[in-house]
Amino acid sequence: MKRVFGICAVMLAVALMAKSCFGSRSEKVVSTALASIVTGDSSLGEYVIFDNGQAGLITKGNELVNQIPADAYFPDQATGEARAWIYYTSEAVNDLIFDGKVEIEALYPVDIQLADTRLPANIADEYKDEISVSSNNITYTRDRYVNLQLFYKSVDSFFDDEHKFRLVYNSDKTGYFAESYPANDDGYLYLELYHDAGSDVNGQKYKELLMSFYLDDLMIGRHISSEYKGIKIFYREGGKARVVEYKF
Repeated sequence: MKRVFGICAVMLAVALMAKSCFGSRSEKVVSTALASIVTGDSSLGEYVIFDNGQAGLITKGNELVNQIPADAYFPDQATGEARAWIYYTSEAVNDLIFDGKVEIEALYPVDIQLADTRLPANIADEYKDEISVSSNNITYTRDRYVNLQLFYKSVDSFFDDEHKFRLVYNSDKTGYFAESYPANDDGYLYLELYHDAGSDVNGQKYKELLMSFYLDDLMIGRHISSEYKGIKIFYREGGKARVVEYKF
């Protein structure tokens, strides 16, 4: 799926900290948020699920939703949801299903990728390129999405689709980051981020990317939000292992 945009760090931080996504009818201003899009059915229609769990019926911008590629939905378009960065106005409503109505002014799909629950066999040979992770813009939302703002070097946007990423829960603590794990349990869930740049090597331009990795309790057999005090993510940059953290 083509990656089409970068996101301002300040905008992302403000949107993810918002407690409520709906205002009154007289407070309709354009806001931004990382959210999920659901196509719904004939009775519900298309709607947005914000990362704080609030849901809004889409009353404007359905043509933008229809432009989201079918393969952007996880696990599929019929039963799942797509992730997107949206510009929207909203209004709170008194409804049994929805918290409000949403008018979408602009929409940019965000990749969803299933996290790995064991270290893939091809990681050591293929996923060894450097990457940077914004320490200010890591979140874990709705008990299923690890949201990361990533930066990597590239020659040109022509190579965007060659870049591949893996987020791994490596319970065996083997491989490149084996020596990075603490000797004693510090209460954090540790994950490992890997990057394969393909043939896009020797680039000097930094590209920015927002991704949502799907990781829920069933996948690791632990209740992530209650059993851990946060998430720490290892990544490779500057020729060595680095780590960023997100506290719940």
